[in-house]
Amino acid sequence: PNLPPNAHISPVSLVLVLGAFSFGFGMSVAGSCISAQLYRLGEGLLSALIALIGVVVGFIIAFQIWNFFYLEIIKKQKAEIANKFIKASINYNLKEETYYSKEFKEIINSHDSTYAPLALFFLIDNKILNSNEEINHLFDQILNNVNLEREIKNLVIYKKGLINADFQPENIMIEILKPVINSESFWKPHSLLLLGDYFLFKGERQKAKDFYSQILTSQETNENIFNQAQQRILKNYGE
Repeated sequence: PNLPPNAHISPVSLVLVLGAFSFGFGMSVAGSCISAQLYRLGEGLLSALIALIGVVVGFIIAFQIWNFFYLEIIKKQKAEIANKFIKASINYNLKEETYYSKEFKEIINSHDSTYAPLALFFLIDNKILNSNEEINHLFDQILNNVNLEREIKNLVIYKKGLINADFQPENIMIEILKPVINSESFWKPHSLLLLGDYFLFKGERQKAKDFYSQILTSQETNENIFNQAQQRILKNYGE
């Protein structure tokens, strides 16, 4: 019941090394692992009972305190990433673009659910990334590895579609935005409008109209997006 929702296997670190050392030291003192102590107890060795009692007590203590220490570590890491993002975004300047690009990419690699997307958006908005391939790689890294809330994930997908609209073929655009347009997300009307504009620019007027019409018939569309879709239909189709 106390398992953190974002709990995951930790990477190699000093804590992991100390834990492995403690485990090995305990096995050395006890003379074997837990399973071996069980069959030793079956053979009548009462010393195995002492080792097993120690194991149970250790587990009880660990289960009572690990969550506190785990969450404290997560809180500390979150604060460090937040400070790193704030400093980088405030102090960013073109003369040190390479340095700050590295800083923001490190934030993305932290897989923090708040600051990884913000770091990518900063890189894009300030035109620090010049390679579309690299931009898509970072988008995929966030979408595949970061534990995002549903609507934040849909926003990231929409932003990926927005960035790709200038150069991707229609099958790729549909594939990118499919998770959003097949949902009831807040970002669904935005994605439909984007696809409508995409096809209208390509001269595929009927496909564009189909996406605009979906916005007008949706009960979830906000007023601003509804009005934009309606204006496009009136302007381009006279309806």
